Amino acid sequence: ALSVYQWTHVAISYDRNDGLKLFVNGTLHGSTPNFLYTAPGTTNSLFIGASAALASCPTSGYVNGQYEGELDEFRLFSRPLTAVEVLVLSQS
Repeated sequence: ALSVYQWTHVAISYDRNDGLKLFVNGTLHGSTPNFLYTAPGTTNSLFIGASAALASCPTSGYVNGQYEGELDEFRLFSRPLTAVEVLVLSQS
């Protein structure tokens, strides 16, 4: 659970050898087993604060299926980040 009224740095990194890694304030919070993602040959959409099907978002903490809050900064990298890189980003 994240604290209310407090900025929190959240980062997700994906590598086909290491899977997904979730970092909260620079600390590894969880991970998945490795898996291979291959793009289906069509456009992939990235939704921030909502899903493509709004009805599938949980309603607690959301308004009409969308995130209700502030986002200070968003970065998308074309490579997986190391734990050290995430830690440095969380402190900047």
